[in-house]
Amino acid sequence: MKMRSDVKAILSDFWVGIVMRITSFLPEIMYTLQLRGGLIGLVSSGKRPKNLQIAKGTRLHNIRNVKFGNDVFISANCWILASSKVTFDDQVMLGPMCIVVSGNHSLDNGSYRFGKAERAPISIGYGTWIGGHCVITKGVRLGKSSCVAAGAVVGRSFPDDVTIGGVPAKVLRNS
Repeated sequence: MKMRSDVKAILSDFWVGIVMRITSFLPEIMYTLQLRGGLIGLVSSGKRPKNLQIAKGTRLHNIRNVKFGNDVFISANCWILASSKVTFDDQVMLGPMCIVVSGNHSLDNGSYRFGKAERAPISIGYGTWIGGHCVITKGVRLGKSSCVAAGAVVGRSFPDDVTIGGVPAKVLRNS
C-alpha cells in the first residue's frame, strides 16, 4: 500500500514538471495560467479547484500535499515545498518569487546537514495576499484577509485581518 502511494506521489510530481515545461512555451496570459492551474489541479490534494492560476517558473514539490481553494493565483517563480500539508484557501494570491516550505532542518551533532527533518502544515486563509519575495515556513497559519508585505519572513502564525511584514514578520497594522 505504501509503495502504491509513493508511486502516485512520484507520478504526480512528474506530471507537474511536464505541465510546467510544456506550457512554458505559451504566452503568459490569463488563459495559459488557467490551463496550467487546471492541469495541475488534477493531481493536487482535495477537490479540483476552480480558476487556479499558476505563472511560469513556479516549482511545486509534493503536489499531493498541496490543497488549493478556488480563485488562487500563484505568481511567477514561486517555490512550494510541501513535505507536510500546505493549504491555500479561496482567493489567495502569492506575489513573485515567494517560498512556502513546510519542512525545516534541525541541528544534530553540530551540523544541520543530517539533522532530523522537522515538518508542520501551513495554512493560508481566505483572501490573503502574500507580497513578492516572502518566505512562509513550517507550522504557519495566516488568518483570512491578511496582507504580507513584500520581503517578509513569516515563521509564526497570525490572526485574521492583519498586515504583517519584516524579518521576522510582525503585525504592522490591524485592518
